[in-house]
Amino acid sequence: MLSAEEKKVIFVFKSPEVMASSLGEDFGMGVKERNELSGELAAFAANYLIKKKGDKDSIDFTTKALGLAFQLNPRNRKLLVVNGQLKKGILPNRAETTYTKEAFAVLLVRRAEILLSQKGKKNFDVARAMVALAASIDPRNEDAVFAFEIQKIDYGKLSWGQFTDGSHEKKAP
Repeated sequence: MLSAEEKKVIFVFKSPEVMASSLGEDFGMGVKERNELSGELAAFAANYLIKKKGDKDSIDFTTKALGLAFQLNPRNRKLLVVNGQLKKGILPNRAETTYTKEAFAVLLVRRAEILLSQKGKKNFDVARAMVALAASIDPRNEDAVFAFEIQKIDYGKLSWGQFTDGSHEKKAP
């Protein structure tokens, strides 16, 4: 349960505009793994937002994490609940996570390495996003920070709009 002080937090959250994943069948993760990772990203984002009381940095992180989570599985229950609450200005309850922040950052970096070895633009883009989030989740993880800094040197700033703005989506007929 949230304390009375946590419930008083007022913030404005602009939800990622993603209704469908742009990741094709050649994307290097299975459906089950994508679903689990989507839920973990949503839980970490919710918990971080609560911890930081909805400050600007936590809202930015949450938007990015949820945007990536939507790409992995736009129908994940935990993701949809957290996003729905945030859109209404409701601070979600603390979410149960499977991993500590340290373990989750390691998982994201290792999974990013596997995606990079599989080639393809979507694998590359998601891997970059995972590394960026891992460096934010655990800034003491030297592997995550190093990989993030190398990516910035080699490829420039990551465009999060591809995960959050919905511009890639196919329109309904």
